[in-house]
Parts: sequence; structure tokens; C-alpha cells
Amino acid sequence: MLARPPFTARRHPLRRLAPAVAPAGGHRRRPPAPTRVPRNEPSPRDASADVIVREQLDIGFRRLSVEHRAIVVLRLYLGLSVEESAVTLGIPVGTAKSRLHYATEAMRLALEADARPPGQEVSA
Repeated sequence: MLARPPFTARRHPLRRLAPAVAPAGGHRRRPPAPTRVPRNEPSPRDASADVIVREQLDIGFRRLSVEHRAIVVLRLYLGLSVEESAVTLGIPVGTAKSRLHYATEAMRLALEADARPPGQEVSA
């Protein structure tokens, strides 16, 4: 008895059904490319801008007194409440609020002064 050769791509039994399900022309069609819809999202930020801002904040921070630096670090960097900051520093809550106010005001003025072009006077 003769051994039957194994199925090949040309002799596969399902090959007879292929013309019925294949598209005309014998080629498979690719699915259409997905349409890209632009989103209204901001582009990724430039990291160099963050470095510049951090440097400016560091310069302003160094201009503060030790007492003002302490309250800024406790309140804004560590996230403690004003009451917790006051207890940590051993000062009254009102003093902590006052120091925080004057520290943020001093930093704001320092940053504004640094941002001003040289020679521009502040009008009172």
C-alpha cells in the first residue's frame, strides 16, 4: 500500500473552500488604520522649566530667616497644619500664622524682584 504524502499548502483539504471565503483577487485585506483624533491635552512639560523654577524658589528660600524657613518647611513641604507646626516649633499658633504669612510675602517679593529686568524701579 502506498503511503499518502502529508498535506501541503497546495493539497490541504480546506484549500477547496478558500475561494468561497477569500476576497476577490486572492489577497487578504488589511483592516483600515485607526483614525487618530487629536486630543485637547497639554503637551509634556519641559523639564528645564521645572529646574529653573526650583532654582528660583531655592534662592528665595535662602533669603528667609531661620524662623521663617522652619515654618515654611513644616507647613508647605512636610504638610503639617499650622497648629502642628506651632507645637513642633514650641510657639503660639498666632505666631506660626504670622511667620508663615510674612515668609510667603518675603518669598513672593524676592521672586518678583529677581524677575524684574535690571534698572526697573518699583513704583510706590
